[in-house]
Amino acid sequence: MATLTINGQKVTVDDSFRNLPPDQQEATVNEIAASLGSKSEAKPSGPNLDEYYSSGIYSGAYNPLGPIAKTVDAFATNAQSAPLFGWGDEAVGGLSVLGGGDYQNNTNAVRSREEQLSNSNPIASTAGTIAGSALTAGGLSQAGVLPSGMLPQGASLLSRVGVGAGEGFGLGALQGAGTGEGDGSVENALYNGAIGAVAGGALPAVAQGISSGYRSIADMLARNNAANAAGTTPEVASNLAHILAADGSLGPQGLNNMQAAGREAMLADAGPNARQVLDRNIQRGGQGGVLARDRIDARVGRDAQALTDVLDTTLGSPQGLTSAGSSIRQGTAAARGNTYDAAYAAPINYADPRGVAIEDMVKNRVPRSAIAKANELMRVEGLKSQQIKANFADDGTVTFETLPDVRQLDYITRGLNDVASEADGAGAMGGTTAVGRAYGDLSKELRGNLRDLVPEYGTALDTASDAISQSKALKLGANILSPSSTMDDIAIATQGMSASERTALKQGIRSNIENRVANVTRTVKDGDTDAREAIKAIKDLSSRANREKVASAIGADDAKTLFDEVDRVSKSFDLRASVADNSATYARQAADKMLTDINAPGPLGKLQRGEPLKAGKSVAQILTNTTPEADLLREDALSAQIVDLLTRPSQQAIPAFQAMQNYQGQTIANQARANRIAELLLSARSGVYPSAPLLRGDRKR
Repeated sequence: MATLTINGQKVTVDDSFRNLPPDQQEATVNEIAASLGSKSEAKPSGPNLDEYYSSGIYSGAYNPLGPIAKTVDAFATNAQSAPLFGWGDEAVGGLSVLGGGDYQNNTNAVRSREEQLSNSNPIASTAGTIAGSALTAGGLSQAGVLPSGMLPQGASLLSRVGVGAGEGFGLGALQGAGTGEGDGSVENALYNGAIGAVAGGALPAVAQGISSGYRSIADMLARNNAANAAGTTPEVASNLAHILAADGSLGPQGLNNMQAAGREAMLADAGPNARQVLDRNIQRGGQGGVLARDRIDARVGRDAQALTDVLDTTLGSPQGLTSAGSSIRQGTAAARGNTYDAAYAAPINYADPRGVAIEDMVKNRVPRSAIAKANELMRVEGLKSQQIKANFADDGTVTFETLPDVRQLDYITRGLNDVASEADGAGAMGGTTAVGRAYGDLSKELRGNLRDLVPEYGTALDTASDAISQSKALKLGANILSPSSTMDDIAIATQGMSASERTALKQGIRSNIENRVANVTRTVKDGDTDAREAIKAIKDLSSRANREKVASAIGADDAKTLFDEVDRVSKSFDLRASVADNSATYARQAADKMLTDINAPGPLGKLQRGEPLKAGKSVAQILTNTTPEADLLREDALSAQIVDLLTRPSQQAIPAFQAMQNYQGQTIANQARANRIAELLLSARSGVYPSAPLLRGDRKR
């Protein structure tokens, strides 16, 4: 049997109708229409698809393939017609006219085929329609053709609902008009448009709800994982992660900050926000404040000792400038006696080129004042027989009755140093004069040649340099970190220094740094002065100029070891300085609030005051354990948890940091996945619009 729609009415005709030629089919339809009261056109049902998919290649052994092929045909036919929004039959009829075909007959044949497939395979047909429509609308949205594709990023839900409803009505109405016929087209368009408007408006809210639900669950799982890895509660882990992420501390810089603190690293070292949170919880007092202060003070104490150890290793144990000076004067006497006696007894080979150079220096470059100073020193020490016999001509030339021996040359270098010392502080900006610098350089040059020529003299210089030279080296070390001491000055002053002079130089540096470290340690612990100024004093040790000056004095390797530890230890001092002592104002406010809460009337007292609502509120607070006292206890416990996490030792702090870093990365990934879920749901919204005719149970009206 076949069903025809004539004058809006459904008419059933015999299957033989399909086998009639087109002109006879038309005549039969007209006859039926006439009997109904007017002439009309009908849509022939076309070939019988049930017969087609059970005959031919689908007969015999291949018969089971017929229903499968028909189901695929139903899905594909409806999927292909979806991009034309139900206007595919008209399009086929119109294209057939170009080849000489009949528009109405071909249009009706397509409609008949679609109707048969839809009636016999409703699930496959519906799936094809929805899939094709979703792909079509998704492509149009991506291309920016649909209004929803033009919405800006982060548009409000209300605007998305409005645009979705309007878009749904338009697409639904277009689909309804395409699936309708004649007067039924308008009805279908309005019906489908209404369904499309409801679907289009509801889907953004539904998509956001599903997206938000997914993100909430995923974030909760990530938060729990982070808390387990960090060894704290999910609330503390997530809140601290957000706080640290706000100033970028959860990135590489935060990890670098912690690693710079080395073995004493804490999570509080990650960045400014971490220190501010710690300071805030110390300010409020309670067990959290006590815990934080104890841990930080213990850390400062350990690092102060660590800095002392590295100073001892690189510069020697501290003696103090006064004690070191006395030790030089008293402790070198015996050593000088032994080593210098051996050096003074050694002969000088003036035939050696180095001896010739020495003779040339003392004859042509050593001034009369230096020789006079040398003779004066020997005379004071009772060495009259060792006076330097020198004759000075009017033209300044010097002749010697006998060339100076080792003792006399050594005293000449001392005389040159004395003359140079007289020039100290007489130059520009308190420096030495050019003449004074020249005398000092000449003394070094003369000593250097004599050291090479007479090994015993070199041994004397290395093992027990004279007290004056060592004292000068001690003073140089004590002032080496001063801005007025330039890198060039230090490089020149340390050139050719003996081992004993370098020891004295290191002791001077050691005493200077010892005073700085002691002052910083005392300041940051007492809290009586601005600790940040004290921190600056120790950080100045690591300036580029000071690094270079100290490196030239003690060697690059020892200087690196020293300053690497200074940089690390300064992190502990800096953290201690950044957390202030308990605020007196805060303490007073907390005490006042506590007294007010204690003195506050209970439920009965509030009833007696005529405050029944407040009395009821107090009862509810007692029953639910949300009284001010209970809230304060919970706040104290939470504060202690935060402080504990921020001040844990390095072996726990680094994993906790990484756990929160992973959590923050997971929340970003969860947001991206949630957005993608919403996009996928919204891209499929048009699959609902063409389903209205399916909901009504027909395709053409």
